Amino acid sequence: MLVLALAQTRRLRQARAEAAACRDAVRQMAVAYDHAPLGLAVLDRDLRYVRINPVLAGINGVSVARHVGHTIHEVVPEVAALAAPTFNEVLRTGVPVFGLEFAGPTAAQPSVIRTFRESVYPIRDKHGAIAGLSVAVEDITERKRLLEALHASEQRERLRASELESVMDATPAAVFIAHDPGCLTVTASAEARHLLRLAADENPSLSIPARHAFEVFAGGERLAPDRLPLQVAATTGADVRGKELEIRFDNGDVLHVLMNAVPLRGQDGRLIGAAAAFVDITAHTNAVRELHRQARYKDEFLAVLAHELRNPLAAIQSGLELLKLDASETTPRVRAREIMQRQMAHVVHLIDDLLDVARISSGKLELKMEAAGVREIVEAATEFCRDDIERAALRFEARLPAVPLTVYADRVRLTEVICNLLHNAVKYTPRGGSIVLAVAEEEDNAVFRVADTGAGIAADTLPQVFGMFAQAEDTRAQRQGGLGVGLALASRIVELHGGTIVAESDGQGKGSTFTVRLPVLPAAAAGRRERPAARAPARAPLRVLVLDDNHDAAQTLGAMLEARGHAVQLAYTGRSALEALEQADVDVAILDIGLSDISGHEVARQIRLRHPHRPILLIALSGWGSERERQQSEQAGFDLHLTKPATMEALERAIQSRRPSAQRALAS
Repeated sequence: MLVLALAQTRRLRQARAEAAACRDAVRQMAVAYDHAPLGLAVLDRDLRYVRINPVLAGINGVSVARHVGHTIHEVVPEVAALAAPTFNEVLRTGVPVFGLEFAGPTAAQPSVIRTFRESVYPIRDKHGAIAGLSVAVEDITERKRLLEALHASEQRERLRASELESVMDATPAAVFIAHDPGCLTVTASAEARHLLRLAADENPSLSIPARHAFEVFAGGERLAPDRLPLQVAATTGADVRGKELEIRFDNGDVLHVLMNAVPLRGQDGRLIGAAAAFVDITAHTNAVRELHRQARYKDEFLAVLAHELRNPLAAIQSGLELLKLDASETTPRVRAREIMQRQMAHVVHLIDDLLDVARISSGKLELKMEAAGVREIVEAATEFCRDDIERAALRFEARLPAVPLTVYADRVRLTEVICNLLHNAVKYTPRGGSIVLAVAEEEDNAVFRVADTGAGIAADTLPQVFGMFAQAEDTRAQRQGGLGVGLALASRIVELHGGTIVAESDGQGKGSTFTVRLPVLPAAAAGRRERPAARAPARAPLRVLVLDDNHDAAQTLGAMLEARGHAVQLAYTGRSALEALEQADVDVAILDIGLSDISGHEVARQIRLRHPHRPILLIALSGWGSERERQQSEQAGFDLHLTKPATMEALERAIQSRRPSAQRALAS
């Protein structure tokens, strides 16, 4: 009996423990039910709420207490109209329904249409009969909005991709898009495939080891894949613009192209590829080469022609000189000989003009620069043109400044410029008119003005007066003699001197004025040029290296510095400048930036690297003068950056700044 009692006691305790555990599990389930992240409810067969969690009550906008014991038609009539048919179908068939979507307003937000996803499960009693429903409801309004926005975005991207593909195929240029920084996958436009002779399914990338029927060259050198513009942009992030390339095909054909490439970046700024495009410039390149060839043939022809013409002209000149010795020469014969003399001189002048045109066009015209007095040049030009002026019965006046002016110029060529301007004035000024040649100093420039009272120039013709053979389209009443190259030659010669020439006129019949401006050589420098023995040294004579691959520019600058008393050494390449610095001490180096071998920036870097303790003042003298270029010069090691054309005063100030700079350099 005692054993039986103990067994019953154990069973009772076990039953109580199981009941307690069950109650705990139910409490835990109730907590989980109430705190689930989606709406939950239990309905009986009449669709009356038996249980509902706060999430679903919040969605419906009605408290939990007002749900229990009431049907869905009573609590949420709007939702009931949509959900009741499904609920009844599950009660009838016992088949659960998953992911049913419906939309509509709720009591919580009656003016807002929200979207829900609902799953319905049958609840069975212990006999297997359907006793009610378990409903799970999830508010997917925001998710659906995001999905719809994503879908719309995808549609827009597909549309853009389609538009881009259409634009690429319609563009009359070869277009490439690299879809990765390594340029392994590349899309090419229809024009690109046509020009490169690619198959429809052929990847145009040159970064993959595949056989292509062409190779790419630049400047005669075959380019490795990593040096191609598309690859450079994709790997470095730098733009590549205006790159001229040769595409050589296996069959010997050559395609000349002009290419640009730009990097492509993701939203985070990382490189994700590149885009490139090129245009076929083969016809243009061939045309330019043909023009150069024709120009070379023209120059050769003119040289031969001049040589062949000068031989008979020399004989004619000798004959005229013999006739001049005949004391019995009658007046008609004298007049005829003088006419022949003038016309022969005119032919010689035409030949010289043609040869000068050829020399200037090919860049072969050399100037013999020196300090030249303005008065001397004006007097020579006036004397040369005096007979023409007198024969035309024109009044002529030369106005010279009281203070002598000196320019650094080729005396013969500058005299030729003034002569051409005077001849032009004579040709277009009627008898009885006047010509004035006035010289003045204005803002450190010697200014030559040739003004006439002649035919004038129409406003629409003024921009073309300095064009080659411009007389062929002269709008003035009557075309005059000559080839129409005099003003063009004058313009080119003035430009080679670093000056300017302009034409002005108030219109036809109102005369014209031609103005030439050239930098004045400082009086002290001019005096030293003309009287070397009396030359006074500059304030602080220094040893100066001048580097410029333009020989005229280097020589002109060197001569001006020598006139200031400095010892000057010239260099025309970056490497020769570095060699000069190894062989001689230099206080100041004035360096051009754009050179034919290595840049002036590289020269400066090498100087600072090789001679870190030499107090050399480095001055950049460049046609580029933006803040970016100045910063690049500073980074390369330059002390100063001057922009062309720099005045002698600016250069002298820069050079004389060396002494404190040198002290700082030595101190550092």
